[in-house]
Amino acid sequence: MRITEEMRTWAEVYPWKSDHDAAEVRALADRIDVAHGREVDEAREMVFSMPNHRVALPVDADGVPIHLGDEVHHTYDLPKFHYPVETLALTEEGWEVDGCNPCTLQHWKAPTVEDVLQEFRDVVQECQDTEDTVAEYARRIKEAMGDER
Repeated sequence: MRITEEMRTWAEVYPWKSDHDAAEVRALADRIDVAHGREVDEAREMVFSMPNHRVALPVDADGVPIHLGDEVHHTYDLPKFHYPVETLALTEEGWEVDGCNPCTLQHWKAPTVEDVLQEFRDVVQECQDTEDTVAEYARRIKEAMGDER
């Protein structure tokens, strides 16, 4: 389909004062189609001349490139619900990552033992019942270490 299809239809149905006016509109549409075709061909050549035919990946809120399978979470989610990236789509408006704007995402980092202990310290300082807190953080430390004992 030519990009001037609507223009050509309009040239046929508009009540022109003369056939010459409709012919000028069709001639303009021909020139637009030729120019558009040339631009498309040049864009294709430019893409195929690029090394490895690569396009820059979308980046998260921290500027880190996002790949399929990366674990991400939304910057506004609390607690941090994370999931693997399943789709990357380049649209006219820009990148979409699983249907979201990539700048609303961050890469998820599994908590380290140090992260859990620092959080534990902060919670214990404010807590009256430390027994349940110790049990919860012991579980989280085991999880962070990959040990389910």
